[in-house]
Amino acid sequence: VDGIIYKNNTEEIYLDLSEKILSRIAIGRGANGLFGMAFHPSGEFFLVTYSDYENNFILERHFLDENFSVIKNTEEILMKIPNGSLYHFSGSITWSEYFQDFLINIGDMDAAQNPIIKSEALYTNSPRGKILFFESLVSKPKLIGENPNHPPRRDILGFGLRNPWQTHEYKNLLFIPDIGNQTQEELNIVNLDDFEKNGYNPFLFGWPFYEGSLENSYKYTEVNLWENNIEKKASEYILENSIKPVVYYNHDSPDTYRAALIGGVVISDLQSKYFEQYIFADYFAKEIYAYDFKKDEL
Repeated sequence: VDGIIYKNNTEEIYLDLSEKILSRIAIGRGANGLFGMAFHPSGEFFLVTYSDYENNFILERHFLDENFSVIKNTEEILMKIPNGSLYHFSGSITWSEYFQDFLINIGDMDAAQNPIIKSEALYTNSPRGKILFFESLVSKPKLIGENPNHPPRRDILGFGLRNPWQTHEYKNLLFIPDIGNQTQEELNIVNLDDFEKNGYNPFLFGWPFYEGSLENSYKYTEVNLWENNIEKKASEYILENSIKPVVYYNHDSPDTYRAALIGGVVISDLQSKYFEQYIFADYFAKEIYAYDFKKDEL
């Protein structure tokens, strides 16, 4: 959270970003801090994400020497996104073997501002509420947003997400949890082969029109779909094309309160009783689950 990365133990600091990072511990609230870190397989550099002192989401690259040590004063900021709140940065980074590129999760920056929720996670010309490629510019989304003069981004793999903390890639599958607002948590699984099959149209997850399996009853801003500079409401397109989660559960239950599906991994050990099951946790309930995605059993 404070931005210090250790190597093996707390006596050996690998990287100290604490002078750059606004920490949620220091301010006593929010979701600020260091979010993600991932190495390029070449060993030449790694990426980190964090919130700076101006409350921006930062994607930063650091270069490495032949011993995989950080070369000082070579870092560069590659992305800076202002956040109007202290929440929903997301920020995890995954190296995708499938795409041979990094995947970067970005939250909606707490668009749930009562009484009306802003639908920017659905805007294909905004980085918020998205899973973005680091280098690949292959995506071909429809233009959804407020302004037709800003073209859709070419780096979107998925959109319509609220706060996807940690995606996980296993073979040709991508596991995408999303933290709910008032009612449900959700886990989505997509087959990455479908991205090309569907003409590089990014995966649509529907927030804020959908939360988990439910069509939302609270108010959110209208969304426009632009085709040939002609404006029309995007509601029908979003409701018809949003991917439904494979796992979802209510926040309130008779036994405990569950409210933060923060991510997990697939067990790849052939000897494990949980082989090819997705293990994930709920942060509030402090519960761990196993999901057999082949049998659809939780």
